[in-house]
Amino acid sequence: MDKISVPKCPQCGRQMLKRARRSDGQPFWGCSGFPKCREILPWQEEVTRVTDEKEVQLSTYQQNLVDAIRDKSGGNLVVEAVAGSGKTFIIVYSLRFTHGDVTFLAFNKAIATTLKRKAPGHVNCSTIHSLGFSAINKAFPYRPEVDERKKLGIAKEMFPDDKDAALRIGLINLASKCQNTLTDPSDTYAVSNLIDRYSIDFNGNEESVNNEARAISALPHLLKECQSRKTVVDYDDMIWLPIVLNLPIPKHDWVFVDEAQDLNASNLALILRAVKSNGRVVVVGDRNQSIYGFRGADTNAIPNLIEGLQAKVMPLSITYRCPISHVKLARQLVPQLESAPWAEEGEIIENLPKDRATAIMIDGDLIMCRTNAPLISLCYELIKMGKKATIQGRDIGQGLIQMIDKLKPKDIDDLLEKLETYRYREMAKLAKSGREHSIQALEDKCDCIFALTEGMDNLSELRARIENIFTDNQTGIILSSVHRAKGLEADHTFILRPDLMPFPKATKQEDIQQEYNIMYVALTRAKKSMVFIDGPAPVKNEYVPPITEDQIWSNVDMTDMNPDMKERK
Repeated sequence: MDKISVPKCPQCGRQMLKRARRSDGQPFWGCSGFPKCREILPWQEEVTRVTDEKEVQLSTYQQNLVDAIRDKSGGNLVVEAVAGSGKTFIIVYSLRFTHGDVTFLAFNKAIATTLKRKAPGHVNCSTIHSLGFSAINKAFPYRPEVDERKKLGIAKEMFPDDKDAALRIGLINLASKCQNTLTDPSDTYAVSNLIDRYSIDFNGNEESVNNEARAISALPHLLKECQSRKTVVDYDDMIWLPIVLNLPIPKHDWVFVDEAQDLNASNLALILRAVKSNGRVVVVGDRNQSIYGFRGADTNAIPNLIEGLQAKVMPLSITYRCPISHVKLARQLVPQLESAPWAEEGEIIENLPKDRATAIMIDGDLIMCRTNAPLISLCYELIKMGKKATIQGRDIGQGLIQMIDKLKPKDIDDLLEKLETYRYREMAKLAKSGREHSIQALEDKCDCIFALTEGMDNLSELRARIENIFTDNQTGIILSSVHRAKGLEADHTFILRPDLMPFPKATKQEDIQQEYNIMYVALTRAKKSMVFIDGPAPVKNEYVPPITEDQIWSNVDMTDMNPDMKERK
């Protein structure tokens, strides 16, 4: 205790007191002026760093951000934070210099709950969905029921026949993407592009014909029903309905948003309506970690926000996670990435044979691959060695089970035969229409199922294996696609099949950039060592036009930059 100085309340200046939560006894700092002042701070040594500005050792980038937020005449800000930049710490620290009605919008309830414990008392922390749902509640004289099966119920009314089950699933997926991207459902060309872009599948078996055309035709009616049935909403509706119905949105003096690179078009539209005319928006993100385009995220979210908000760009370019050698490798993709002053050299091992790699893997290690299928055999090997290993993504496993069920196999041999036929029939259809995204997704799914059937005697065992291997628990050795690994970190990481980064079949410029973003995410997860299994570290191909320094810094105010950045400019 004598090593931890007692902080002062950032709101009223009184001394804080050590208190304990009634629910679990966990300590926290509470203002001695309670109940007049209800300010709290998390119980950790870091709180002494944020109670007095003189005690905090901020980087030049962090200080510039704090100064910009404290500047009452300042405008909107876009914080470009590299991987491992400690953005949560500096944003929470900066919140104490805000005033008025301040809201921090997070993507899920867990993050919002964590922020509530760290943020000053005057800051409201909620999810983007809560913002939309509150607008719906205020606009209508009833509180809608939340039901994620809303679209399914409407689709069943439209297509009640059991043989149309695959059509219903595809239609629901298409409607969700249409809501997320604010696509006009009557624009058949735009809707067809959504189907390709997000690899939406409508076919259940060989007898299913013209399901895609039927879904495109039915889409406007389904979304019209979603709009008219306001007593029930799903999570897509929470964002979409306030926009299409032009509902009044609660407005704030300050709106902070994290992970801005993952925003979709509907998220962006709602957030921009939530700030007062004289208010300020601060968004935090990393355009180089934009890898969820396939889910509906706007791949140009950061540039669009900079332009739409007329925002000043505030870089956070120092990574406090990655060793020096890892930063050097990642800088081929993100030239502005910098090592922390105290960073260690770290270790990079290339071309390590798989058998030697599995021998040194221990609990807490993170194994990544561009696709899921190669992870399955590696997971088997680790389990056979008596090591606990799981693959991230419970929903991935559920998707594989759905694919198996719609083929209606009698046994494992029948499944393999039907899967092979289905694979090449669907690939031929997709290739004919030029749908590369859908082909990639289909191939990975089929390869996963083929790998999972190894040593299986019956279908029930196969389903059990899928449920056991694919999970969202983060214990033991964690295997993950790079997409799923975003936000994770580990002392030691292993990259399986580095030859798949960038993915060889990506041909469009937008897709290639997404591939390099995926590579960047993979290269920035490790805190100590990074191992490439059976291959060298991936490199950026010469045929892709690189992002120039002028493009990177074009929106950055250079007047307050540190000396080495000025020289680079």
